[in-house]
Amino acid sequence: MDLNNKDLELINMVSGGDFRCFDEISKMSRDEIIDLTDSLGSLIGYDSTTNDIDALGLEADNVISKLLKMLEKRGEM
Repeated sequence: MDLNNKDLELINMVSGGDFRCFDEISKMSRDEIIDLTDSLGSLIGYDSTTNDIDALGLEADNVISKLLKMLEKRGEM
């Protein structure tokens, strides 16, 4: 599982960081990653037209899922 450039842009946007690759994220502690997922969660909004999560929220949700899968793979969930 790799994070793509769009994923990294979202992570950098909410964290104020300058992450350039998945390896930098994978070296973060469990608590740092959980904090990051919380920050990404703040991007999730509601789209009344589709009656679902808005487009940015869908992207953030996708990144959150990838991060949680990474923690699960590390045995930290």
